[in-house]
Amino acid sequence: MRSPFQRLAIRLLTVVVFTIMIVREGYGQAITMTPVVDPGTRPTPKVQKARPGPWGELEYWEIWLEPPTQLVLSAAYLSEKGEWRLPLMAPDEVRRYFLTNGLTEEQVDSLLVPERVREERDWIAIQPPIELIESFTPEFRNSFYTALGKWSFNRFQDKPFALGGDTVRSLADAGRHRIPQDVIDYADRLVYQRGGQNVLTDYPQVLQKMPAMQTRLELTKLLMRARSMMVRLRITPDSDLDQLRKYWSAGRRNRDVLPILNAVASTQDVEYLDIVHLLPPNPRKYLYAYARASMAVANDFPDCFWTSFNFLEPESSDRNLDYPVNRLVGTRWLEVKEPLRFGDMIIVEEIATGEAVHACTYIADDLVYSKNGLSLLRPFVIEDLSSVLNGYLLPGKTVARYYRHRDIVNEID
Repeated sequence: MRSPFQRLAIRLLTVVVFTIMIVREGYGQAITMTPVVDPGTRPTPKVQKARPGPWGELEYWEIWLEPPTQLVLSAAYLSEKGEWRLPLMAPDEVRRYFLTNGLTEEQVDSLLVPERVREERDWIAIQPPIELIESFTPEFRNSFYTALGKWSFNRFQDKPFALGGDTVRSLADAGRHRIPQDVIDYADRLVYQRGGQNVLTDYPQVLQKMPAMQTRLELTKLLMRARSMMVRLRITPDSDLDQLRKYWSAGRRNRDVLPILNAVASTQDVEYLDIVHLLPPNPRKYLYAYARASMAVANDFPDCFWTSFNFLEPESSDRNLDYPVNRLVGTRWLEVKEPLRFGDMIIVEEIATGEAVHACTYIADDLVYSKNGLSLLRPFVIEDLSSVLNGYLLPGKTVARYYRHRDIVNEID
């Protein structure tokens, strides 16, 4: 039998070996974890106060979420080659396509040399020179990549990394990373605008600047950082407990939160309750997390509509994966006017067609709960409603409508 000291030595040796394995994953490069801002000087999160209302005294601050490593690896981002792909066509048609979409004769000549062109079963793959990509203006990058993006096999032209109002630099400043500053600056030079937000398509070209796989993984996760809010309710002896109970119970649809609300209110020297404890079971389970592949039905994954229509339900319904707007709006969900209440649904729809393009659930003040898109790499978050509407409301094209669960409407009436 080994002595305690022998067992300790074995554990330490195991840690050393495991650490060496991690370093070797970076192609033999040991990379020191360094924050953008030194931990001793990084500013603490700025706590903000919500406007007063029936929800009580709310305080919130910004956090940033990154997808789990396994999710990123399973999406096969790191193996992308940065090719441009066209449907199978004759060589003269390929040349004509690029000329029609704005490339010069000289640029097309540099692009269509034999060693850069490869014919696959379903498409023609072309590896563009990095000098050509770097020469594009943001405006041309948008128009040219939008044209390539009409074919889904052009992965990042079809669905580029959406940065919103952020840049690669601002995302990097949000937390620790090991990305060299010159790579961050280089990536920002390739950012352009599409649909009113900053996007990055030439991600594979940025990866070429970093040979270490671990650093490539960190860049990918950095580009997928998602902003959310941590929110807490302050309960003091002066708080109107009856009003708090009425608001957060959502007409008894959410009455199960009353015991924890009462407990905190009656506990001496405890005056804060994290908002997660006041949410119904579904959002309480998923907030700040990422959907699992097992939650899919066929090719349908949880999106903003699934998230909003399941908010007040005791169990998640897979039926809400199948665009539930037409089925439930007007029956289970009734249109209302402001002011909004906890659990109300906000749907942004196209004026011309009435088709819904986004949905989120009202929490309080300017805070909503949502999931942006059906990707497994998009988390469930709390965000500010004003930013959501700024991103989705287009004058003369889209409008926001408000809906309340019929059970809450009936109980209020």
